[in-house]
Amino acid sequence: MVFPDGKVQHWLNGILVIEYQKDSNIFRALVARSKYAKFEDFASSKEFRILLQDHYNTVHYRSIKIKTLN
Repeated sequence: MVFPDGKVQHWLNGILVIEYQKDSNIFRALVARSKYAKFEDFASSKEFRILLQDHYNTVHYRSIKIKTLN
């Protein structure tokens, strides 16, 4: 979930896994040292699509539900 102030929360099965500010210097530095550095303006948009990672292994997704939270 991304909030208008740039705060991001990742939830998994109803449990908050991580929370961060996507416009912070720390976040930008981590992206710069990651595989996403080659994508210009990565995560700079106010709205963006969901990102699913596979880490080069077989992955199965079942019953993914995406909804707008108020």
